[in-house]
Amino acid sequence: MIQALRTLYDTLFGRAWKMWQGAVVVAILTIGLFLIYQPWTTVGFVILGQHFYHTIGVPLKASAPDPIDFVHNPFAMLWVMMIWGVLGSSLLAKEFALRVPPKKDMLRGLIGGALIGVGFILGGGCTAGAFFNGWPSLSGGALFFGLGLFIGSFLAVRYHVWEVNRFPKWSEGQGKTYIPAKKKGSLMPLAGIIIIIAGIMLSFIYDPTNPKYNIVKGFVLIGLMIGMALQRSGFCITRAFREPWLTGDAQSTIDIMAGMTVALFGFALIKSMDPSKEMVFVLPTFFVPGLVGGTLFGFGMVTVGGCTVGSLRGAGDGFVKFWFGILGMVLSAPLTAEYIKPAFMNALPAWARQSVFLPHVEMFGYQIGYTWSVGIVLMIFLAWYIFVKYNERTNKFSAF
Repeated sequence: MIQALRTLYDTLFGRAWKMWQGAVVVAILTIGLFLIYQPWTTVGFVILGQHFYHTIGVPLKASAPDPIDFVHNPFAMLWVMMIWGVLGSSLLAKEFALRVPPKKDMLRGLIGGALIGVGFILGGGCTAGAFFNGWPSLSGGALFFGLGLFIGSFLAVRYHVWEVNRFPKWSEGQGKTYIPAKKKGSLMPLAGIIIIIAGIMLSFIYDPTNPKYNIVKGFVLIGLMIGMALQRSGFCITRAFREPWLTGDAQSTIDIMAGMTVALFGFALIKSMDPSKEMVFVLPTFFVPGLVGGTLFGFGMVTVGGCTVGSLRGAGDGFVKFWFGILGMVLSAPLTAEYIKPAFMNALPAWARQSVFLPHVEMFGYQIGYTWSVGIVLMIFLAWYIFVKYNERTNKFSAF
């Protein structure tokens, strides 16, 4: 029995997973979330920011006149439990340490996080909601958000390479690491077990007779599992966009596409069988909001070193720079929703801010339907794959 448990531990936490394995697991889990209610997104940091501003007396009359009940909101608890799962997994794997970067990197994290928060609000989501799950949701706006990520990450890589060459002292400095795990006799795995058990027990505080709270319970448990999968696989959408521009490496891009392909077929099946869910994650972001928001988001995520998902994973692993990234998101997103987004959207003509659901797009008097829509997304994946593999071989578009 003990040997069997040891083998299970070594399999799950003794060695890192491949990123494609984590991406596929996350895709399967987010299909589960969609069956329960809606897919995975990281909007929890926006809700946290709204609570913060209400607490300090800053009213958000237009975007959030009444703070959302954090504990009973499924997306808020999903965000919390993802961090909780990352922390538990990091401790179990003896990979947690408090990693404090130079002050300059903390500032970069804060600025990059602020850009992510603005891009999140204007573009209608993050790399989870408007990309990893947005493309499988067959949202036209999400396709432009992805294009914005493509452009923003390119601009950010070029800027940071220029900065390193022009102002090398800005990138100097050495961080410090505290409380790393001991090679032998570490109590981190025990702490990780306690964290995971506590996360599971948290789901029992919700009234099982209330259908709404059963949704939250499901999000709590699945959020815990998503966090563990993120940590074990090093799941990083930022890397999928950054590395082709920086080093030419295409593997992270292909790994993320593998998970999105699984989600694509799962979401298409769910939406085709349940018309009430067709417009889930299909927002009026086609095409200008998606493109602008995605570009700002892409620049910000490369500056931080992680998107909303990667920052969450890094924060749970003890990387302080990502704490500042999340702080930037928490502070900027609610203010953007209150003061910037209304003016931005009102300034756009109706044709530049549409809700486009691909299966409902008409050609020659007929809606193209699910088969053609899925095919279009797969063709985009194929074109992206060809591009990154060509670039990997030639380094034609890479900085190094």
